[in-house]
Amino acid sequence: MTQIIKPRFAPRDLIDIFIGIPIGLFQAIVLFGIPGVIVGLVSNNVFMGLLGYCIFYCFFLLFSVWKAKLDDEGILFYRVLGNPKRLRWSEINSIEEVGRKEVVIKGWLWPIFPPREFTPCLSAKNHFRITWDNGFCYYPPKDVEVFTQLFKTYMKKQP
Repeated sequence: MTQIIKPRFAPRDLIDIFIGIPIGLFQAIVLFGIPGVIVGLVSNNVFMGLLGYCIFYCFFLLFSVWKAKLDDEGILFYRVLGNPKRLRWSEINSIEEVGRKEVVIKGWLWPIFPPREFTPCLSAKNHFRITWDNGFCYYPPKDVEVFTQLFKTYMKKQP
């Protein structure tokens, strides 16, 4: 059975709005704004600065995960660049739901690049930490119940 699980992008509640929007703005300034300003200053051209901002943003989008496919083999993350793209069930050590604090600190703020949370999500609620031997990442499924049911079913099949 193959299932596509899209990530949640919108805030889930008022707390997410108060957490996600300021952190999203901070990340946009650090990842895109500062490089854009540097390009603008070096080139002495405002248009080049805006273009630099857009280029850095597009670069970020190449690393972003837009959906995940869960099937008998594992989890396939749909993204252009970055790792992991595919995690086999045999490689996954655990999948656990984590709290907002962990998502904010370890998923969004540190390290800021490469991020551990690969989606442009404004919600820190209902994220799952996916752990494997060489690392971990976070994924915010839009449908938490379906995601939970699927990964538990597939993980039980593993020796």
